[in-house]
Amino acid sequence: MRNRKTRTMVLGIILAVIICAALGALAFYEHKKLTASEADAKYFSDTLQANTMDVYVASRDIEAGERLYTEEMIAELNDVKLDQAGDRPTAGAILQRRASTNVYTDRIYTSLPRSSYITADMLGSVTLVPIKAGEPIMANVVKALEITQDSREYEISAASLMVDQQTNDVVDVRITYPNGEDYLVLSKKRVQNLSLAQSTFWTYMNEDEIMRFTSAIIDAYHMTGTRIYTVRYAAESLQNEAVPNYVVRTETLDLMKSDPNIYARAEETMNAAARISLEARLGNLTQDQLAATNAGFGLTDTAKNAVLQANIDMHADEIANAAQSDGSLSETPAAEAPAAEPAAAPAVTEETAAAPAGALDSARDLLGNGGR
Repeated sequence: MRNRKTRTMVLGIILAVIICAALGALAFYEHKKLTASEADAKYFSDTLQANTMDVYVASRDIEAGERLYTEEMIAELNDVKLDQAGDRPTAGAILQRRASTNVYTDRIYTSLPRSSYITADMLGSVTLVPIKAGEPIMANVVKALEITQDSREYEISAASLMVDQQTNDVVDVRITYPNGEDYLVLSKKRVQNLSLAQSTFWTYMNEDEIMRFTSAIIDAYHMTGTRIYTVRYAAESLQNEAVPNYVVRTETLDLMKSDPNIYARAEETMNAAARISLEARLGNLTQDQLAATNAGFGLTDTAKNAVLQANIDMHADEIANAAQSDGSLSETPAAEAPAAEPAAAPAVTEETAAAPAGALDSARDLLGNGGR
């Protein structure tokens, strides 16, 4: 009986030892596992911290060609109050120029280096491709807007636009003459504030580009059948900027030469001999050829109208008196009209605009075919 009690006690002690050993082993294993988990957690935390950064993210769908703006930048740009505008068109123009926020900062996890994303000094850059809302903005999809000391916003209203021209298109502005010669005037210009109804848009231009384009406008005005038009780049982010080869007018050359900085930048386009040669070739065109080219492009003959308008302005009093006397000047002999020199620009006066119906046609009979 006693031996039996002793055996039971020994077995209990052994069992207790085994249980304690098992619990100790389990505690050691759990401690080791916990330590490993803590190490893993620290590793992942450090990795996450090392690969988490604040980047600029698109707050809405951004089209190619848009500039990047944050709310802080918008607050500075949109400081013009619409209620201070003097009239509705001015208010509309201001509203159109108001920029809108399209980026914000967000903290994301990424394995890419910081240099892969745009930084604060790249805000205001132009996007090369469309960007979806919520996407981080990568540094390789934007291009810095190149602004020089003489860069200005210039409204182009003398160019024929494409029927599907769109804002943010990148275009070349070209000029074609009635003899078939075609030249590049402005290269890789971005279309902003487009108005297809008025056929206008604005873009950035420097001083020599402004003078070059102005010279082209004068050519288109004085030469019947001359046309200024735009052509769009197929993939502007992949295509290099073309080199303008337009030969400016000799009068513009003289003006350009007065500024050595402009002359140095536009030297390729300022070949006086080439300009003289071009004018000589244009001078060989017949009136029929000019008229046919003009009709083919559907252009207004500004060269002819300028001469006619100059004659009308010169004889405004005579025209007005004749119109008041019988309402028609068609019987006035054309031979009585003195010859007039061609005008450099059209001058539509208030008297002419207010002339009674038929006065302009009568003036043509009075002054003859001086504009032909």
